[in-house]
Amino acid sequence: MTLFSDLDGTLVYSRRYRLRGPSVTAERIGGRDQGFMTDYTYRWLRARGGPRFIPVSSRDPGQYARLVCFTEDFCCRHVLLCNGGLLLTDGRQDQRWLRETREMTEDSVRELAECRRYLEMMFPSKQIHFPEKLMIYIRTEEPGICAGQMREKLSPETVRIMSDRHKVYVIPGNMDKGSAVKRYVGRFGSDLTAAAGDSSFDIPMLEITDHAIAHGSLKEKMERRDHVYWCDDPVFSDEICRIIDRIGGER
Repeated sequence: MTLFSDLDGTLVYSRRYRLRGPSVTAERIGGRDQGFMTDYTYRWLRARGGPRFIPVSSRDPGQYARLVCFTEDFCCRHVLLCNGGLLLTDGRQDQRWLRETREMTEDSVRELAECRRYLEMMFPSKQIHFPEKLMIYIRTEEPGICAGQMREKLSPETVRIMSDRHKVYVIPGNMDKGSAVKRYVGRFGSDLTAAAGDSSFDIPMLEITDHAIAHGSLKEKMERRDHVYWCDDPVFSDEICRIIDRIGGER
């Protein structure tokens, strides 16, 4: 089985969360601990993660490099970043994957540039991140309001303007986690797939895998629900591990 899992809010939790029980530092920025993982999840991934555990994140390579657990402790040969637009293989960018992504998203180039110009009118250029010129993200105190204003002003057709608790993202419409999982399985194969996630960014991959483990907040947003294990606990990474073990035992 191949497990495709989101990271932030799914396996890794910021210092704002109070994890129950023992925890392990997952992210370090400037020598300070910023993100954590439960001890149970950490030990599970070290023992069972292996080459068939694929992190799938909207983080860019620089942000991913801060996740010390994943870069130093786990055997993640493949990592999908920038919402699936980039593939790291043994820590290096897969150039074939990047070329395919550029071909797939070429219709979004103009609108990405337009969104960037719009953001530059409101924010200093150094705050606007444009990794590999594939997607844009910016941190702001009011991401929902900013995203809504951009949708109204720009009326995008080939890109999606999305937000989470802290950031606004502009992402090519066909560059989502679901298409990344399809591409990955098409290239590397998998007899059985599972996905785990907690946000709208994760729905495309949660809906296409054989099994999905999703946070309960997504119940009203997902169309396909017959294969989903729902978890309502805000910190549900341990349950992800237990469900994957159970699925494996049922085969």
